[in-house]
Amino acid sequence: MRKNNNIQDNKGKKNYFNNLEFRKLIKLQEIDPNLALIEYKKYIEKYPKDHYAQYMYVAFLITIKEFLEAEERLNNLDSIIQDEYEDNEYKRTLLESGIAFNCRMKLLLYTGRYRKLYELMRDNYGKYNDKAVNATYLYAKKKMGVPLTKEECSYSYLSQQIYDYSDEELFKCLEKHFMSETGTEKNEAVFASDIKKDEIIREVKVNLDHTKKYCTGLLEDTYYFKLDYCGKNEDGTCNFFTVKCFADSNQIITIYPTKNGEYFEYEDINYMRKNKNESKQKQLSRVDKFKQRYGL
Repeated sequence: MRKNNNIQDNKGKKNYFNNLEFRKLIKLQEIDPNLALIEYKKYIEKYPKDHYAQYMYVAFLITIKEFLEAEERLNNLDSIIQDEYEDNEYKRTLLESGIAFNCRMKLLLYTGRYRKLYELMRDNYGKYNDKAVNATYLYAKKKMGVPLTKEECSYSYLSQQIYDYSDEELFKCLEKHFMSETGTEKNEAVFASDIKKDEIIREVKVNLDHTKKYCTGLLEDTYYFKLDYCGKNEDGTCNFFTVKCFADSNQIITIYPTKNGEYFEYEDINYMRKNKNESKQKQLSRVDKFKQRYGL
């Protein structure tokens, strides 16, 4: 993220972005994608030379699965940077940020062009030292059928799951988000004590195929589920939770409560609470009948 609130382009003609406005925009896309789409268009019209913001807009278009527009804009942006700015500090700073590379990588992954993705990352491997980028490279290799070694996939939970997906490792990863597992609220995002990990996973798997997905990050699909008072995070009580899976699969990476969700397309699973309460009532009525029968 850029530090200055206003800086000039390489020709020094005028201010070409406003970081305060841009930060608000980035925050908005995490809360309300429909409003963010409108505000992105306004911002880009106001600051047409803010190429960094335009790359971020491309990434956002990929997130909401507007792939055709995203690719057209990405190709145009790459041409502008290549042709208009030649080899100067502005171009070098923009390219060194990795934003253009990340957009191209993200587009190729979410449109299923794994061979092109693999070739792009193979040719640029090591240029961008980032765990998420490295994990995406491993994922591309796996999708291409290129053998992975345990050693090259040993550096993180994500890379290990790419190498050999394990429900057991998933359960270990999720423990920190379930108060029923930890008995504490120390984690910044934790489910309420009455919500069990196996119950959530079961309902997620039942509903995943017909729940809207968003192409966030670099290699994960993100889903939103509504379950009132399901937990809390650093912002307070949460009525939604997020599920992240490896792209184009039902392999769950993580699940955690979130305040966001209201303005995304989500799956409402509040019936879980209703079913649980009905089950408790039936159990209590049987106990009452037993007591009545034996005069207890």
